[in-house]
Amino acid sequence: SYLEQAKYSPELWNNFDVSRALGYDYKAFQYSSKNAKQRFGISTILMPWDQFTEKEGFITKTAEFMRSKEVEFLGIMLTFYDQDTGDFCRQLAFCSSRDICGEG
Repeated sequence: SYLEQAKYSPELWNNFDVSRALGYDYKAFQYSSKNAKQRFGISTILMPWDQFTEKEGFITKTAEFMRSKEVEFLGIMLTFYDQDTGDFCRQLAFCSSRDICGEG
């Protein structure tokens, strides 16, 4: 449909800054851990990971977005149509504000 094609438009997503893209289709979740409520979020981005990470201020703006949503963990689901083959593609990335390999 026209709306689905417009939603996946590379021009639309290229014009979004990092914060706008992360917030476009964002869902917040909450769970209990050790008697404390924890929050995480999932954003859906309709462009390839390599193009998304090339946006100006990607790391800083992603960290700012996570702080604004009060989450320590953010999942980013990326879905898009390959520009060369037309194939539907999916990618998944995870961002954390904590040092999960050390003491954070």
